[in-house]
Amino acid sequence: MEPVTTALLLAVVGGVGGSAAQDAWASLRRLVQRPSRQDSVGASTDAVPGAAELDALEQRPADPQAEALAAVLRFRAVADAEFGRELAAWAESARRVHRVDGDTHIGISGGIQRGPVVQGRDFSGPLTFSTPPTDNRPDAGV
Repeated sequence: MEPVTTALLLAVVGGVGGSAAQDAWASLRRLVQRPSRQDSVGASTDAVPGAAELDALEQRPADPQAEALAAVLRFRAVADAEFGRELAAWAESARRVHRVDGDTHIGISGGIQRGPVVQGRDFSGPLTFSTPPTDNRPDAGV
């Protein structure tokens, strides 16, 4: 089973993919909140492993919360084979939508780029760039 990665969890909780991300997050929430067969009948969702980590990641999408949830999900998948199979199916579906574990190829075309260019993948949170104004006229600096 391919483990659920921090990048995948951050992409889903961050809404990468729009409504597909919302659907994936809702299905993960249902999966996590469902008690395993080993849990006592009628256990609250607070007692279900991963529920608190899921809430923490939703409230503050960041690496530490995603890592904590991924660790709990991996542990739970090992302890409960049925949960592990369902989690693997969820992760595969989410990866197809979010493409977070594949290669990223970024290219720039269209001639000479005058000014800053930013390339990246899996950004989360606000990004701010500040560069001094440049004079892009062909005779500038002559």
